[in-house]
Amino acid sequence: MAESGAWALATPSFGMLHAYRFAKRTKTKWLARLADQLVRQDELLRNA
Repeated sequence: MAESGAWALATPSFGMLHAYRFAKRTKTKWLARLADQLVRQDELLRNA
């Protein structure tokens, strides 16, 4: 997650998305939550 998190923080499109839709959270917390949601979704799909 560290490498992908660093990449996302440096990517302008992620910054714009955060600014427009998720500015109430810090970028770091937003990315951590996004990663957690993706992991949970993957687990749900694998167990379906």
